[in-house]
Amino acid sequence: MAKVKVDFRQVEELIDKEIEELEKEYDLDDRDIAEIRKEIYTANGWYGDPFKEEEEEEEDETYYPKETLASLGFTCWDFL
Repeated sequence: MAKVKVDFRQVEELIDKEIEELEKEYDLDDRDIAEIRKEIYTANGWYGDPFKEEEEEEEDETYYPKETLASLGFTCWDFL
């Protein structure tokens, strides 16, 4: 039997209630809220959260001195 897709306004109300209840007990972050939204939308006949916010990719802040020197035309041996 196919699930009936619930109106998104009703789903948003369910999400708000669920988040409100959980925030009383837990400190929710963005990932927790996104997971709650996905679960509730899926349980109500949707394929996922249609209003999903794209996650920002963290920039790689690793410092690679050899690659930096090589891009400038130097090697580590030039400084010894």
